[in-house]
Amino acid sequence: MTTKCFKLVSGEELLANVVDEDAFQFTLSNPAQIAIQPKEDGSIGLMIAQFLPYAEGDITVFKSALVTVGNPAQALVDEYNSKFEEQSLIQVPDKKIIL
Repeated sequence: MTTKCFKLVSGEELLANVVDEDAFQFTLSNPAQIAIQPKEDGSIGLMIAQFLPYAEGDITVFKSALVTVGNPAQALVDEYNSKFEEQSLIQVPDKKIIL
């Protein structure tokens, strides 16, 4: 699998593993949204958050919804892999503990 950056026409930026691609769409696993976040010292950092955390499995992004696709910096891929490939950050409680 290849990890790519996607800029959507909505302005959102994604980082995800490309599972499949055809003429009309990308199939993505573990999509993450990238956002710029100012730090207290005045510098700028990146924030990575799950994209569609409530969706199960792979998602489809239609190419008509994209502005551009690119290759991410290796440091960003490393951070993504450490946070998103191993497990979902959304933890659903066991049914028996819900009142």
